[in-house]
Amino acid sequence: MIINESQSARIRRSLSVGSLISGLLLVALFMVEVDRPLSHTDLWGHLAYGRHYEQKGFPETEPFLKHSTDSAFIATSWFSQWLGFRIHQLGGTLALQFTHSLLVTGAFIAFLIALRRKTHSHWAAMIGAAWLLWLEHQQYTVIRPQLAGLFCNLLFLNILLSQRHLKYWSIVSLGVLSFCWANLHGSFVIALVTIVLIITGHGLDLLRRQHQRGKPVSQSLRSVLKNSRIQQLCTAFGVILCASLLTPYGMKLWWEVASFSQSSNLYDLIEWKPLWKTPKQGTVVLISTITVAVLLLMARPPIRFAHWLPVLVLGALMLKTSRYIVWWAPLFVMAAIPTLCLIARRSLPPRWREHLDSLTHKPVKKGMYLLAILVVVVGFIIPSGMGFTGNPEFISASSFGPRTPIEASRELSKISDQLFTKHSDALLFNTMEWGDWLIWSSEDQLPVFVYSHVPLIEEQAWRDYMAIIRQSEGWKERWGTYPFRAALIDRKKHKKLVSSLTTDPAWTESWRDERAIIFILTEEFPKSLSEN
Repeated sequence: MIINESQSARIRRSLSVGSLISGLLLVALFMVEVDRPLSHTDLWGHLAYGRHYEQKGFPETEPFLKHSTDSAFIATSWFSQWLGFRIHQLGGTLALQFTHSLLVTGAFIAFLIALRRKTHSHWAAMIGAAWLLWLEHQQYTVIRPQLAGLFCNLLFLNILLSQRHLKYWSIVSLGVLSFCWANLHGSFVIALVTIVLIITGHGLDLLRRQHQRGKPVSQSLRSVLKNSRIQQLCTAFGVILCASLLTPYGMKLWWEVASFSQSSNLYDLIEWKPLWKTPKQGTVVLISTITVAVLLLMARPPIRFAHWLPVLVLGALMLKTSRYIVWWAPLFVMAAIPTLCLIARRSLPPRWREHLDSLTHKPVKKGMYLLAILVVVVGFIIPSGMGFTGNPEFISASSFGPRTPIEASRELSKISDQLFTKHSDALLFNTMEWGDWLIWSSEDQLPVFVYSHVPLIEEQAWRDYMAIIRQSEGWKERWGTYPFRAALIDRKKHKKLVSSLTTDPAWTESWRDERAIIFILTEEFPKSLSEN
């Protein structure tokens, strides 16, 4: 017994093969994400908000649009927006890329540790993390506050579901996490929904067991109320609820989060459409669901409501809008992986199971030397991957996504005084995905028509934009109701609109590149441009 304990302690102090493989995979994930170009969409709108908070404080209404709603402005992601702006100020685009990579990698570290504790298997944890990455890979392409919400969610699940009994420090940690989450992103309500569903599931599991033992209903209910796990979860719920109120907006934030998804404008965006209308994500979810259904039929494990009730409820919400896949997928994988482990234990010969287990837990000799080599390799690869060539212009340009209209925004800035200054009501018609960049790059000077924060746009203005961009019947009349003086359009996505304006004598093309095209109202066409 003494020898076994000493061997066990030595293994715990050593670097195991499983830990090394997991570390290499996480380093590979970090390398991929740190080299991801910055998106051309809502990242820049969030940074513009952060700049506004820094320079002018919190606005009472939407600060960038002429056709915005008149409702009070509640910044559900104020801290992540301000923090993103400060990070950009300190380190530029590379700092944003690095922060993005840290958030994604940190989230998967938390998830990997949670699965390792839950299944006691390195292999199961790595398969589960890869499965989650496959389910949610489309959610990592854009750097935005949702990534902070994703990180908080996986850390929340790590604390909540990887322990049989919540200790005092765990409940306090959940409160601190909830406070940070509520100020970083409006998705903090997912924690409360999840924990309520888990409490309900535990209660149903206890009632079922008591019923199977022939206990009366009154005694069963008392056993539920006295259950230590349920009491701990209820305490955690209260702490999370109180901590989430510690924001600049208090209860107003709750109302904003609850009413946010009621905006009809959102459902014109692909990520807010029902799951069956998003072919890529829908296919991935369908394959995963069928796989788990087959595994459950093969293994026939006891179904626990505490595991599957949150999956079913969030899955139903995901059918309404695919955005919920971000919060559904981790719960789905954590519920499904134990079934996979059960099948592996039943089907694999005992000798194979022992060999695999000993392989992953086998200590790696000279582990510190391997880690040192790993750090050196990463130290060489990261700078080369991020474009450290000694040329700041090259570094900056390589950090932007290929669809970012950098040159087009510069052209508009050159002529903005001639087009917009002398007309106080003038508007720039722009592709919605580029509105955020135009606000950011012009320091709020260009009078953009729409941008990606679509719930803040007047419903009529948004309906008009969609009719114009889709070239629906009556689009010309809608166009004529707005004082557009210039238009910046994505040539590849909106070819019909480009063709319509090209043949319209009221509009003159002033500039184009491979992606973007600028039209100017003919009567306002600057002489300097016509001469060129």
